Amino acid sequence: MMFAKSSADWSQSLVDHMPQGFALDLAEGGLFRRLFEGLAVELARFDALCDELLTELDYTTTVQFIGDFERMLALPRDCQVPPTLLEQRRAVVLAVLTRNRNLAPNTMIEIAALYGFTITIAEHAAPDAASTWFQYDVTTAAAITVIPFTSGGSVANDPLGALAQLDLDCILTEIEPAWAEHIFI
Repeated sequence: MMFAKSSADWSQSLVDHMPQGFALDLAEGGLFRRLFEGLAVELARFDALCDELLTELDYTTTVQFIGDFERMLALPRDCQVPPTLLEQRRAVVLAVLTRNRNLAPNTMIEIAALYGFTITIAEHAAPDAASTWFQYDVTTAAAITVIPFTSGGSVANDPLGALAQLDLDCILTEIEPAWAEHIFI
């Protein structure tokens, strides 16, 4: 979107909005005309910056404000390795902003793919028809590092295994609906 006026347009606009008469010398090369031409350069530059701001305020096209979007959304999370490519960073911002719109398994598969995981999801129906709770199994080819549970060294709720590199469990917990529970297979 380019809505910015050129400096010539701004100069002519300033001249057009001045009162007519002998008091102001608005002829070509006159004092006020040269003053308006100088002002028009800065107005055109400001106009172009405003035009650029419209592009930067859209998280799908931003370049300079991507860090501000990430800071606003508290990205990356502690359990996430931040993506380095601009398109990936935009995709993560988009996923966080729109994750409550579509909580289907495909959405979780796409978000996991942003972080380099290939997962499949098998859904299980709620135990009774009145419940909205559901459980799903996540299958991935990620390597699992076994953390042994030891007496005196471990406490309740310590994990018995953890995914190598990036914590997929944390990512899925972050994006899954509150009424869902995932189990790694």
